[in-house]
Amino acid sequence: MSWENITIEDLEEPIFDTAENMSRGYATDIVKLFRDMGKKNWKIFLTIGAELLNEISFDNWNDQDQAHMIELMVVVMYLSLTRPELKITDLQTDSLSQKVLNSLATFFFKIKQANERIRKQKIKDAKEKHKKQQETARERALAAIKIQKEKEKNRKKNKFCKNETEFFTMEDIEDIPTEELTFIKFNESIFCLDNGSYVNMLKHSDSQKVRGDCKPPILNRPLQCKNFYPINIGSNVFINEKNYKKRLKETKNKKQKRKFILKNKKRINFTTGLHIVSQKTGWDDVYDLEPANYPTNNIPSIQKISKKKQERMKNYTVKELKAECKRKGIKKYSKLKKAELILHCSVTDAKKKNITVKELRQQCKKLKIKGYSKWKKAELMKNCNK
Repeated sequence: MSWENITIEDLEEPIFDTAENMSRGYATDIVKLFRDMGKKNWKIFLTIGAELLNEISFDNWNDQDQAHMIELMVVVMYLSLTRPELKITDLQTDSLSQKVLNSLATFFFKIKQANERIRKQKIKDAKEKHKKQQETARERALAAIKIQKEKEKNRKKNKFCKNETEFFTMEDIEDIPTEELTFIKFNESIFCLDNGSYVNMLKHSDSQKVRGDCKPPILNRPLQCKNFYPINIGSNVFINEKNYKKRLKETKNKKQKRKFILKNKKRINFTTGLHIVSQKTGWDDVYDLEPANYPTNNIPSIQKISKKKQERMKNYTVKELKAECKRKGIKKYSKLKKAELILHCSVTDAKKKNITVKELRQQCKKLKIKGYSKWKKAELMKNCNK
């Protein structure tokens, strides 16, 4: 090859070829060491080599001296990485011509200088990084505390989730803020998905759909079947096509509905001319994915009451409050504290006798209580005076 006006690209190929040949003798993969070298170091080494060869008119050297020089450049680069303490006097240079020896000494010296500059720059960068870390230590500590508090808050809110990790992202549920979760109730369990994962689940369901409930095949006519789409929170759980398209449309329109319940409708009959993406036989459940406002724990939904009413309720004893809970059919009230009993059980104030029947019926209507039109005042007071 021509050695006139040598560039980094010109030098890279012979250096690697020579390194591969020498690797056999050293029993070391020199090429791998060079390739793993930082890009900055490698570029500096090749730049020094190319500049040197241009200075010494390398093109006028005989083939033997050229071969010696390239080999020695590889050796120097290799030793500068593996044995940086080595000196040029430690190398055996007796058989080299004076021209090669002088050029080698220059290359060795420049490589040493380059390594020293790289070392000093690394120390400088490390100091700057350490200084920056010290300056931002307080902010990072506060951010870590904030993240930890958020996790604890989410852990309390998301404790009802059946799954401990998110199905798609594999992230811990407790690390995901509650407002970023979609809840799907299946049988007695609530599964939690990241909002984005819920959207992706619906999008990918189309490629995993199955066909079932096919009509009896008719000769020379295409088989007529219904499509069913998997919901990836449990095995053999599908929703029908109408339900699927409705939910997918809502996600495209960015409609915010974060709570759903899977209502069992029927089973898919796969026994008649089944055509699906992957082989499947047998029976599987079909559900409707309906919006729901199910409670997120075992305590009924809390209705806010006025501060005036809360103050009045404090006059009642815990025993009276629990008796009211029992009368209203509220479960698991026995472990609730007085403040919670006031919120959940809302005891009727029987002393309020000045209220009219008409007002009591209006209260019943507001509370959506049925069958109140035939009640007497005492019953209205008992059930509707809240």
